[in-house]
Amino acid sequence: MDFKGRVRLEGLLFEAGAVEQAIVQATKETLEPGKEIAQRYTPVRTAYLQSNWEDNDRNTIFNATPYSAWVEEGTSKMEGRFYAEKSVPEIGELYEESLSRHLRSLG
Repeated sequence: MDFKGRVRLEGLLFEAGAVEQAIVQATKETLEPGKEIAQRYTPVRTAYLQSNWEDNDRNTIFNATPYSAWVEEGTSKMEGRFYAEKSVPEIGELYEESLSRHLRSLG
């Protein structure tokens, strides 16, 4: 095919699946440090809530402690601590750095 007079973009960035793979790698790299960030923001009384951060094969960081939502959002008798919400910007920055690094490696 003749590309004379046209712009042609090529390289790893444009190969099928390359960007998706960069996203997957960045997500996997962010899970463990993301849990540590969430733990730092989690209020500590007995450390049970703080120690129950997990991740799963669906690339999700979560806390399954039965009362985690009450501590996060509050109740009619207790103000919310919003520890998960406070951790999101820092985890997001970490993810963005990782994704940028992977995308730059594609050239």
